[in-house]
Amino acid sequence: MVAFWVMVLIQIGLHLAYDLIRPKPEFDAPDSAGLSDFKFPTVGEGRVLPLVWGTVLLSGPMVSWYGNLHVTPAEERIKTGIFSSELRLVGYLYQLTLDLVLCSGELDRIVRLWSDGEPVPMGGDHGATEGQYVWPQDGGTWTWINVRAKTLYGGVEEEGGLLGEIWVYHGQDDQAVDTHLEDKMGVDLPAWNGVAHAVFRWGIYSERGFYFGTSAYCKDIGFEVQRFPNTLALSGGDEDIDNDANPACMIYDLLTSSPAKNGLGIPVGEIDLDAFRTVGATLAAEGLGLSMVLDKQAAAKDVVLDILRHVDGIVYVEPSTGLLTITLIRFDYTTETLPVFDETNCKVTSYSRAALSALKNQVRVQYCDRRHGYINKTVIAQNQAAIEAAGGEISTQDLSLRGFSTAENAAKACSKALAGLSYPLAALAIEANRTAWVLRPGSVFVLNWPPLGIAGMVCRVTKIGKGELISGLITFDALEDQFAIDWTAYTPPDDSGWVDPVGPVPMLLDQEAVLAPYEAVKLTGLPEGGAQQAVVVASRADVGISKGFNAIVDDEVTPFTWFTPSGLLSGAITESATSIVADLGTDAELVESQNVANWDAGYNVALLIGGTDPEQSNLEEFIAFKTVVVDEVAGTITLSTLARGCLDTAPTSFGDATRIWFLSYASGIVNVDGSGATSIKFQPFNNIGGYDLDLCPSESVTALTTARRELVYCPTDAQFNAASYPVSISGELTVSWEHRDRLGVWGYAHSGETSAPEDGTSYTIKVYGESDTLVHTESALTGTSWTYLEADEISESGLGRLNNSLRVEIFTLRGGVYSLRKIVWAFDRV
Repeated sequence: MVAFWVMVLIQIGLHLAYDLIRPKPEFDAPDSAGLSDFKFPTVGEGRVLPLVWGTVLLSGPMVSWYGNLHVTPAEERIKTGIFSSELRLVGYLYQLTLDLVLCSGELDRIVRLWSDGEPVPMGGDHGATEGQYVWPQDGGTWTWINVRAKTLYGGVEEEGGLLGEIWVYHGQDDQAVDTHLEDKMGVDLPAWNGVAHAVFRWGIYSERGFYFGTSAYCKDIGFEVQRFPNTLALSGGDEDIDNDANPACMIYDLLTSSPAKNGLGIPVGEIDLDAFRTVGATLAAEGLGLSMVLDKQAAAKDVVLDILRHVDGIVYVEPSTGLLTITLIRFDYTTETLPVFDETNCKVTSYSRAALSALKNQVRVQYCDRRHGYINKTVIAQNQAAIEAAGGEISTQDLSLRGFSTAENAAKACSKALAGLSYPLAALAIEANRTAWVLRPGSVFVLNWPPLGIAGMVCRVTKIGKGELISGLITFDALEDQFAIDWTAYTPPDDSGWVDPVGPVPMLLDQEAVLAPYEAVKLTGLPEGGAQQAVVVASRADVGISKGFNAIVDDEVTPFTWFTPSGLLSGAITESATSIVADLGTDAELVESQNVANWDAGYNVALLIGGTDPEQSNLEEFIAFKTVVVDEVAGTITLSTLARGCLDTAPTSFGDATRIWFLSYASGIVNVDGSGATSIKFQPFNNIGGYDLDLCPSESVTALTTARRELVYCPTDAQFNAASYPVSISGELTVSWEHRDRLGVWGYAHSGETSAPEDGTSYTIKVYGESDTLVHTESALTGTSWTYLEADEISESGLGRLNNSLRVEIFTLRGGVYSLRKIVWAFDRV
């Protein structure tokens, strides 16, 4: 034991001697950072204020202002000898007042605070302990966060931590101005209504700022926030789908918000609220919500399309109401109840399937996983049968759907995409008659098409053409519906019936070209210089192998893959005729009756050219008709329930054998340049080429003078002494008519009659006596009737009595230019 203690004393002595003779430690005092040394992502002209939906993490917010820097020295006691120590400066503690811009729009809730990519530990009451912060306290238009985490980054010895208060303003329109920030900046500040921002400060009454640690390089601060817009007024909390926003509410928010709030500013009255609410309820039931941060410059329309891509939806204007509506692509139908299209009501003009080599057998979807710290993750779906068919080779389609926050929703979208990409769905283009008016984008129908051996194929509409006034056809594109691919049956093909197309092209028998009236081209915009450039063309051909005709203007070819049904009048008709009989002619059997609504909408419009009125040569008349009777035995077609003198024409008499063109069933429009007389060549063609132009019928010449589309319409329903186109009248002459407004709302069933005329319209009436000499002109009329007083007629006739016969002309005048047509009628007086 003695030896042991001797050794201990020797070691202590040596240690004391070392401490006495070793150099004393020296420390370089660190320099403190100035305000200019702090680096933050500041607001600039090129940066976009984020827009958020659902639950998202806003990392790296923009700093709109920082200042009020306070630097406190941090000291640590350092041992200098056996019995001595001293305080030495080891660093500095930095406090700043800071204003962070979070996003545009109003936030619903602040969920938690993040720092350096990790959530800050959270406390549960007002008195948070070290390493925690108080759960955000709602102050109405702001949220108060009391942070007590000063050792979060390792304390003073390392990079410090966070300590202080954060006042987060939600971005409401009535939010208050932060008085602390206003005081530190020394100026009157706005409340920045509509912009969510966070002010970092020490306390309500403290002059100092928020403690950010011991480094001038502040850690990234993030806010986990929530926003569930519900201006759509969904019920039952459907705007919040498991902490994701309802996509229907997101789209409605973008559509109706003003441009100042990142929306399109569409009035609520132009949106089908019931449809949006129905879709919102469906998405809530499916658990299909989205959480998105829009932090790049993008058009609102593109954002809407991206949301629709996530949920498989379509937004379009419903033609029957004019309202913007929404629908979802879902397996929500019964095949037996779907509309059927076949050879009786349509024609398949294009049919194709993707090559097997172009199919995908694997789909990868990238999403943002909220449960695992908002990191990008990927789900994968594979079609093993398709991989086997491809000899084990994997063909991948990558999709970015970062609006999904859960693996479950991403997996659903992945599987659905794979079902469509791994099967060669048929793509079709179809021309149909007016039975297709019920179809809308996303509509489902059944196709039976024997020429391709198709029976019971369920298809879904992808695009519908706007159609043309003068054509009764509806064109649309469709895709075989992936929900029903197991139901499609293919009947064994019959003999192909193929006919060698090599041979002469049948020649054209007739063609016609007339200037397009306003209604036919009102959506195309006015050509440069205001000249009328649109021309309606129609043509028919001899029997043979032909695909259609070309309309050629100045060597520019416009092809039309159809011919226009037509026939010849079986007898002359007068201005007051109420029915028309014609021979069946070429394809006239395609013409069919319409209901009142379709008649009024112009589903049956025909054109007659070559009126017999000697005062107006080569007159044309558009006629709308409701009822069609086809007599195949007699070879005639009878049109009744007529509306005469439609569009910019007037009732006209036509002779026997005048050709009637059924424009609603097939016709087209070509554009020509310039003005004056323009030649349009017509050339039939088939699979191997066109008919020799030198052998084609003579060219059709159309006079292009004042733009026809710009001309006011002549009046309609002209009557003379309360009779429509009478043979004779007695007594004093009274002329009456009805207004027409080409720019207003009107229908064909009443020949376009409207309650008021087009703005700036007046009427002129000219009266010719029994010697066919002009005896009276009445102008600047704005009403719908005028009386030629007996005394005035006697005075002006030059006969000392009333005229035994009269001819009356009625014009419409607007802007110093008369209507294209005038109403002319001659009658006797008895």
